[in-house]
Amino acid sequence: MSSSTAKSNTERVPSGFTPVMHAVGFKKLYNLVLWFILAGAMFGFVLARFQYLNFSTFCPADGSRGGAAPGECYWFLMSRYKTGILLHLGTILPASLLAVFQFTPFIRHRFRLYHRIAGYLAVLLGIISTVGVFMIADRSFGGSVTIQVFFGALSIAFLGALGMAIYNIRMKQIEQHRAWMLRAWIWAGSIITLRIMYIISLYPASSAIYLSYSCDVLHFMLPDADLLSRYPACAPVIDGTNLLGHALQTSVRANFKGGNVEQLSAAMQACFPVGAWLGWLLHIIGVEVYLKLTPAESERLRQISYVRQIEAGLRNPGNAGSTAERLGDAKPWTPEEKAESVNGGNEPASSQSQRPV
Repeated sequence: MSSSTAKSNTERVPSGFTPVMHAVGFKKLYNLVLWFILAGAMFGFVLARFQYLNFSTFCPADGSRGGAAPGECYWFLMSRYKTGILLHLGTILPASLLAVFQFTPFIRHRFRLYHRIAGYLAVLLGIISTVGVFMIADRSFGGSVTIQVFFGALSIAFLGALGMAIYNIRMKQIEQHRAWMLRAWIWAGSIITLRIMYIISLYPASSAIYLSYSCDVLHFMLPDADLLSRYPACAPVIDGTNLLGHALQTSVRANFKGGNVEQLSAAMQACFPVGAWLGWLLHIIGVEVYLKLTPAESERLRQISYVRQIEAGLRNPGNAGSTAERLGDAKPWTPEEKAESVNGGNEPASSQSQRPV
């Protein structure tokens, strides 16, 4: 980049933002804004939920509302689901916190050893967290088929993106490592956006929606008197005369506005799939738009990859990872003159001092 271009870019940044950008390590204002929104939302979300590592806070013994949706603790108090939710929360929360710092340029550039160790730790914790997701997917927010497919698809996509990121960094294809890490954690961050989306979708939920509920779950949520008055079909659960040998079911109206706790639960179960898929879709589109709008950063990292791949003796430097040129029909990538001089061993001293690291 020429000095005149760099100067013009600096002049576009309001003076009040310059110290913050330098402190965090960004060179462009839009990067700082996106980092503040996305990383800030993740940071606040994680800190707010660290309290749920204490299971009695997540599922209070007195039956009051904790971190779970109404009625979910009926299942989460069982051994399998309790293990699953604790395994998930105990790994994804620290992994997400590590990811926030991984995407902070100052830390990534100044503390490369920390970045490497923390990156592998975040990946390991992220992988373990998906085990917990699979253990609880059939009960979270009602555990409908739609919900199970969503959690399964998001978990598999997250694991696949992490795998691609690890593969590319092992092959020293840094720009592809960056792209797949961004995809993995921005997709995972959709768990925040989907909550906003499904809360918005809760408002139109009305008496037109009915869900089937187990009387055992309703008995867990409601006092005996309320259960009998609202759902008389569940009476055998209370007086012990259920001789049918299976869980009794009854219909519950979804009602978010002024409804009872079980009606709120039904509204959340009815609307959560909509918010989940829309939230993830927004993040899928958003990360691809961001990657398309930052080709200069990708090219800079690819030049660094080319140098490091040569130094490591890898075949096909510049295309050792999952590049489009290697796997698809993109035009052959050509390194810059400085990188070519590194390959030929004739790099001038002035250029050597500026070699990217």
